[in-house]
Amino acid sequence: MAAAEPKPDMGTAVRIYNYMFPRMRDLQTEEFHILLMNQNYRLIKSVRISQGGITETCADIRVMMREAVLSNATILAAVHNHPSGCLTPSKCDDTLTMAIKKACELMRIHFLDHVIVTDGAYFSYHEMGKLYGFSILFLVGSVAPYGSHPRGSSRWSLARKEVSPMVTYSFPFWLGRTGVPRKP
Repeated sequence: MAAAEPKPDMGTAVRIYNYMFPRMRDLQTEEFHILLMNQNYRLIKSVRISQGGITETCADIRVMMREAVLSNATILAAVHNHPSGCLTPSKCDDTLTMAIKKACELMRIHFLDHVIVTDGAYFSYHEMGKLYGFSILFLVGSVAPYGSHPRGSSRWSLARKEVSPMVTYSFPFWLGRTGVPRKP
């Protein structure tokens, strides 16, 4: 008997694009697909969720979750094409992506990415930082006079704050050459 062909690894946006581009390159209408993967990012199956018109398609999140659960998938990636060649996601694309992310969190399925495929290029929500916020480490504490702390130094602790990539924060202190906050 012939050995089973290994399932492709879909762990990055480039791999997702390279897998989906031949299937979507000549489409005249938008299509929405999901890629269902195991915990090692190996493809279980690709499912077309919807086929729409020239400028839009409708994708039902309940159908996506049903397919993922019935396939025993632990990782899901969403893929759709823009026949116009425009790489910029629409507001509807953004809304749908966040809704899929919330549904995946509820079902304990890792939402890897949403990739928009065009002719010769792609847009990745994951690579552009639009799926997850990023963390900034803040130094929190007070400067005590030398010798008042048991170890003879200032008391500083680290606090992690989740920050949305779309928000700009200004910091209340300047960082000195040593990396220790000092008053402006």
